[in-house]
Amino acid sequence: MGLPEALHAIADHGATDLAKRLTPDPAEVSPPIKLLLDRDIVVSRLNSLATSLAKAIESEDDDEVQDLIAAAFPNYLEPADRQSKASVSASLRGGNERVRYTASGITAAAASQVKTTRSFGG
Repeated sequence: MGLPEALHAIADHGATDLAKRLTPDPAEVSPPIKLLLDRDIVVSRLNSLATSLAKAIESEDDDEVQDLIAAAFPNYLEPADRQSKASVSASLRGGNERVRYTASGITAAAASQVKTTRSFGG
């Protein structure tokens, strides 16, 4: 079991077990461990985390995975900026009104002019 699957298992089991009971003291010398928030809120958050992790594990899209994990851990991760290699590649393949990607390669519209490129030394 890899780290993503292990984290999902912890969140899923934690939500399921906490919905039934408070976590007992492992040493059995104290009452069950108290929560800092209402139990329903904690169970809801753990269920949400487990759901997000399950979707992220199944996803093939890096941006979607980052969005799902960022939603679960907003203080630690930013949502995807949509400028990943896959996103940039997809937008380049889409072209625009002057440049199109075709089976034979990249073509420019007949009426459009391509700007000349100049380089100025400093």
